[in-house]
Amino acid sequence: MMKKTTLAVACSLAAAVAGCGGGGEASTVAASSTATSAAQTEFVVRAARQGDERVYEVVDKYNDVTLTYTARTVQTALNADRSGERQTFDVNNVVLQSLRYDGNGIRSVTFYPSGMTCSPGVSLNRFPDTLAVGQAIENKYTDSCSNGYAYKTEEKATIAGTETVQANRATYSAIRETATINIEAVPPAPGEHVKYAVTQTSWIDPVLGLAVKETADISYTAPPQGHYLVSSTRTLLSYVNK
Repeated sequence: MMKKTTLAVACSLAAAVAGCGGGGEASTVAASSTATSAAQTEFVVRAARQGDERVYEVVDKYNDVTLTYTARTVQTALNADRSGERQTFDVNNVVLQSLRYDGNGIRSVTFYPSGMTCSPGVSLNRFPDTLAVGQAIENKYTDSCSNGYAYKTEEKATIAGTETVQANRATYSAIRETATINIEAVPPAPGEHVKYAVTQTSWIDPVLGLAVKETADISYTAPPQGHYLVSSTRTLLSYVNK
């Protein structure tokens, strides 16, 4: 079940701007500060390009343990019809997750090593390439997964404002996006139904076209049995823009 929590954290509405959708300029190999005027009311977000890479430090806090690791996300494919693929690798270059999306924006996510694939089977609303403070979008759908689970999902996200944020000793002028994701996990056979909510904040540098930092807190209607995620933080370590 927690695989879907990872999906919500990594590929929610926030990621539609800087992490889960997708076409930029010169190559950069280390995180550096950029300038975005606080007086601006609209922000054009750099589009993804094939070969773009982002490296994050991820801290996942579970009810019984905290895990810290490095994840590298690569735009491995980007086609003329706007379809593409974005993969996430661990420090040993092993694929953790593969996000694919077609020209209509319909996405599917495959989690490794289990091989489970989840997709809503419909095109989801996403923010435009030009963002403005106060913009909001909503989605309501069911993610159907190859292991028989279904995840009823409601998402709401808002461009809340602009502010500076620090990541890896660099300071960025960023757009702050807030999102809430409510999820009900429906198992393939009678059993435990788990409901949980993800409260997520993302700081997006529009010039670089990437999320500088993301935080997510997960709350449960009733704590599930065993091992479950409580919070997650992603902080930018370095990037390459093609």
